[in-house]
Amino acid sequence: MLSWLNPLTYVVEAERALFDGEIVSAATGGGVIAAVVVVVAALGPLVGTRAMRRASPHRTRRPAPRHPPGHRRPFTTAPVCSRSRSRASKKPLPRSRKHSRASGKPLPSVGESARPRLGTRPSRRYRDRVIDVTAYLRRIGVKIDGPPSVESLHLLHRAHAERVPYECMEIWLGRPTTVDPVESAARIVRGRGGYCYHLNGAFSVLLRALGYRVTRHRGGVQGHAGVPANVDGGHLVLTVSGLPGPGNPGGEWLVDQGLGDAIHDPLPLVAGTYRQGPFTYGLRPSEVEPGGWRFDHDPRGDFLGMDFRAAPAEMREFAARHEFFSTSPESGFVRVATVQRRDASGVDVMRGLVLTRLGDREHTLTAWTERDYFEMLADVFGLSLPDVTLAERAELWQRLWIAHEKWAASR
Repeated sequence: MLSWLNPLTYVVEAERALFDGEIVSAATGGGVIAAVVVVVAALGPLVGTRAMRRASPHRTRRPAPRHPPGHRRPFTTAPVCSRSRSRASKKPLPRSRKHSRASGKPLPSVGESARPRLGTRPSRRYRDRVIDVTAYLRRIGVKIDGPPSVESLHLLHRAHAERVPYECMEIWLGRPTTVDPVESAARIVRGRGGYCYHLNGAFSVLLRALGYRVTRHRGGVQGHAGVPANVDGGHLVLTVSGLPGPGNPGGEWLVDQGLGDAIHDPLPLVAGTYRQGPFTYGLRPSEVEPGGWRFDHDPRGDFLGMDFRAAPAEMREFAARHEFFSTSPESGFVRVATVQRRDASGVDVMRGLVLTRLGDREHTLTAWTERDYFEMLADVFGLSLPDVTLAERAELWQRLWIAHEKWAASR
């Protein structure tokens, strides 16, 4: 018999000895040793297998999820497709850093910004996103049915000018922005505004999504007679074509949300004088840009005029000027926190803590308290700043008050 080689035999003998009351005996000691041998024999293969899998360089990994936990879909209606490359052309990526599955480029590490750097050209992934047209139209309070028309273009322009303020508060809040139109559109939908690169950039994307033929142009603003007229890229201009109408048989229109206190409706791109509410504007051929156009502002306006080039422009052409406006101590936006809003009968302008109304009625008010200031922004300009915390508001108010005292002392 080979039963003496079976450890279970000793376990059974130990149970019998314990049943007879023999706690300390050779039988019980042998049973304990046999039980340990049985456990080790059972667990040994499992532990060994796991150790070998960990040591193997070819072990399989669980594929990473396409979206990490807690991921929120970006402001798009269509995902970016990254399958344009053939499978044969795809090279394995190094494992030293995590990579984007869409672009194959390293994802930012902790402390790096996931947004494009100030003034740089947005990536292809960033530019190809699609805006949420429904949310944008809801933001400006407009419902559009049917194909593009002169009437709908005027409706969109008026609604945008009245509901989306011209403002540079992101600069005063220390939040860098880019000239990417889709980023600007997302910010507008969240209840904010911007200046020419943001407002006209976003408006151009909205109009194109609605079927309008939109062209972006390089322009320049002449602040006063002491400054020469120019086309330095300090202003982004829009034109819409293919919409003939009364007084505009060519069907081309000047469309501009980024002039602050200027036009409320589109202007026919035809030389002449145009009256909108209490203000009078002019259009004529540019004297500094052959083939271009000159917009002459109302004498009560914030600037003298604006010239723009007839040729189309790319958004990247405005990156350098945008960086200047956002960061330079010489920039008017850096020196003065400005908010403007145009309506049919006039314009509201907030410079620092001073609110001015021009047009049908004219008056000036000063915000002497933090509460007054933010109530003016909300009530007059629809700028409730939902994305600004109480701490940020308090810090902003301190900066505005210091700037106001310096301005008052210099008068």
